[in-house]
Amino acid sequence: MLASSNVTLLQTVLFGSLIYSIGVYGIVVNKRNLLMLLMATELALLGLALNFAFVSVFLMNPFGQLYALLILIAAAAESSIGLALVILWYRTTGNLSILKISHLKS
Repeated sequence: MLASSNVTLLQTVLFGSLIYSIGVYGIVVNKRNLLMLLMATELALLGLALNFAFVSVFLMNPFGQLYALLILIAAAAESSIGLALVILWYRTTGNLSILKISHLKS
């Protein structure tokens, strides 16, 4: 169990799963805004990393925390590249709508 805390493993995993579910819901429901899609992806990755870290602390095994750190590093790289693409897309079209993404073919 977590050291000097009354929080159970079930509560922490449910919290991480809630964050992950909000991110997946944002990915599935969002059909228009590219920036919201990027934020929903970040939420899903954060929820996944939180679950790895919580279970790792509970099992007293540092490999889950290391894996969570690697997920956060990959998420930061994805976020920086994604934000650069969003800025480029906004400069090109003047909006952040995903519906006009087929214009990139030319």
